[in-house]
Amino acid sequence: YNPLLDALIRDLRGRQAIVRAVAEENDPQLLNFVGSASMSDLPGNLANRITERLQFSLDEFRNQPTQELAFGYLRRKIEDAGIYVLLIGNLGSHHTNLPVEVFRGFAIADPIAPFIVINDQDARAAWAFTALHEVAHLWLGATGVSGESVELQIERYCNDVAGDILLPAADILMLRQHLGAPLAGAIAAITAFANARNISRPMAAYKLLRL
Repeated sequence: YNPLLDALIRDLRGRQAIVRAVAEENDPQLLNFVGSASMSDLPGNLANRITERLQFSLDEFRNQPTQELAFGYLRRKIEDAGIYVLLIGNLGSHHTNLPVEVFRGFAIADPIAPFIVINDQDARAAWAFTALHEVAHLWLGATGVSGESVELQIERYCNDVAGDILLPAADILMLRQHLGAPLAGAIAAITAFANARNISRPMAAYKLLRL
């Protein structure tokens, strides 16, 4: 429990309720992907379903000249699917900044007005991964907060789905040659690998560890 996070979640739920109420006045169609998956699905299969529904092109994402533009491309694809994406990391003042150890992302799995929230205090290179992690929460129909911990099974599962979308296993195998290398060399290799794909170093390292 964190009082600032609690206040932020109350604010976000209020915003989502307003958007939902407005949408309901216009006889909205339910978004059938919300709650359509379960953790019995292989992460790779769900990654393919999400990619297809978002009409997301990994090549186009990687070809963006900066990580910010790559995230912007992904955000447009997510929003075009009917999901509201917010970048919020405080209550309107830097005095209330929430560190990523407390809150990295948040999802409201609603079939009319689904929301995902990304903590903009996090490194920009991490935003795309967090966005897709929260999108996976929507497919599972799981409202909740995501943070630094990957102890929960659902958090590991959503990490694996997001990782499969942004970094297929065939790509990460290129880094296996650096296993057991001196730390400085491994960091340099992972940095170059991640920058070329508009993803964060921790994501590349995490995916390598998981494989």
